[in-house]
Amino acid sequence: MELKTFEIRVTNTKDKNYLNNYIYKYRHWQNILTLIVINFFKSENRDYKHFLDYGVIRACVADTKGDKKKIETIVYIKEKYKNNELYQDLVNVGQELKTHNLVEIVKRLKKDFSNYFKALKDYKKNPDKYTGLPKLPKTKKLSQLTNYSIPLDSYNSVRFKKKNVVGINLNSKMRYFYIGKTDEIEIFKNNAIKSVQVKFQNNQIYLQF
Repeated sequence: MELKTFEIRVTNTKDKNYLNNYIYKYRHWQNILTLIVINFFKSENRDYKHFLDYGVIRACVADTKGDKKKIETIVYIKEKYKNNELYQDLVNVGQELKTHNLVEIVKRLKKDFSNYFKALKDYKKNPDKYTGLPKLPKTKKLSQLTNYSIPLDSYNSVRFKKKNVVGINLNSKMRYFYIGKTDEIEIFKNNAIKSVQVKFQNNQIYLQF
């Protein structure tokens, strides 16, 4: 089956306000995580790698034991950084959000850092290919936010049980949004949706499938 992307713009004011609130919360959480990784990387603290491990972060935010293979690492991070202000912010803000979606954000951020490390390695070998030193992933001021998307866990955060309606879970409760009659309705009927994002762009909010 050919994969394609389509978007449905959210026009209901109450729905927009609800989604907008969580867009800023998720971006704030990503900012905190990005700052932790950058600070540790720059100070040569190898723990930055643990903060790009979604299994470790999920257990820390949800305050669970986590995967058996990672229990020692999880206990180590919880104990070592229990008085670290940024770590506490990461946990506290994260507990207001859906952990499954935070996992998707960690995966995305890890990919961004992996791309940076690859570019940095290549830059050292082929500096002429670049206009300057590759830059680390950045935090983004919430007051200047014009573009952001929340990647949703397609198994735990999205439901297609009602006609012309999609359920989205951004915290601990599923909320349903009317999507109307769309040309893509057969895809919904066949349950062929592979991924969903809440996308914020130029003051508009879209559900991207």
